[in-house]
Amino acid sequence: MFVILLLFIGCDCTNPTTVTPPPYDPPIFIDNEAAWSPDGFEIAYYHAGVDSGGIYIINADGTNRRPFLLNSQSNKSWGLPDWSPDSKWLLLNELNSAQIFKIKYPTGDSLTQLTFSGSNFFPSWNSDGMKIAWDISTGDSIMGTWIMNQDGSDKKRVYPYGRMPDWLPGSGLLVYSGPSEGTSESQIWIMDTTGNNRSRITNFNIANRYPKASPDGSKIVFSSHADGQAFRVWVVNSDGSNPIKLTETGGDKPAWSPDGTKIVYCNTVNGHLWTMNSDGSNKKQLTF
Repeated sequence: MFVILLLFIGCDCTNPTTVTPPPYDPPIFIDNEAAWSPDGFEIAYYHAGVDSGGIYIINADGTNRRPFLLNSQSNKSWGLPDWSPDSKWLLLNELNSAQIFKIKYPTGDSLTQLTFSGSNFFPSWNSDGMKIAWDISTGDSIMGTWIMNQDGSDKKRVYPYGRMPDWLPGSGLLVYSGPSEGTSESQIWIMDTTGNNRSRITNFNIANRYPKASPDGSKIVFSSHADGQAFRVWVVNSDGSNPIKLTETGGDKPAWSPDGTKIVYCNTVNGHLWTMNSDGSNKKQLTF
């Protein structure tokens, strides 16, 4: 499962004309890109494997690991899962075509393509299940953060320079990774769905990516190079205050449990999924 994205160089906080988007690293780890189901019982994730790669499901306690949609079943390459609010659908990226699909869970039927042009990534369902945010990574006239209806209709570009969007629950706002004035490195931002009223949340002069808002909207978890080493998992209040590093060894692509008490992430040291409490305590390996 490999993806090559074109990168744009330069930045400007107010009216950027060019930008270096935060990179999307093709998964080189064994288990990655985890998403916690809204009912709290299961976690969907990408598992790497020559014949066994694809989307897997595991119970939140680490039991009953099983394949849901294997790449070998359809000659496709699936990744970046995200759940509908009722846990009955999964959004997926098909990475060979760089298009977004949805599929019923747990039956695995009704596979429906939602995007058809451009390089589309990071789909995210809003809290009422009616809207989906995602990004398009290439093409000056189309790149940036977009939203659409859950059936794929009424596609609108929100902002030309945002990537990896997630919804701030109950607010209609989007949190995203994007450029800032004076640096080509990405920061974490919040904006409305018109692309206006942007607020910068992080102030590290180094790459910040994969932001995910907590279920109550009060915090944002993300991964960052802020310590000058490999990516670590950080959390910050949604107003930008009190940034805290949660992992001392490598951590990437974090996601919240639906009650906000836990975080699942990829431990980049051993390539498997781990969970921890939202304050960084009680780290446990989930996949082996």
